[in-house]
Amino acid sequence: MSSITLPGPTDNYEIMQKDTPIIFNFTPKPGTYKITCAMGVPLGTIIAE
Repeated sequence: MSSITLPGPTDNYEIMQKDTPIIFNFTPKPGTYKITCAMGVPLGTIIAE
């Protein structure tokens, strides 16, 4: 998997590159957001309080 996205807050996806940070700018509402690849495979979560 070489891409990452935050479905819901943003439908954009970024291509991952070694040693290069990826920054998504969004204003979340409280809740749990999934981090996935562009194909929707879960990679982690973000919890906004």
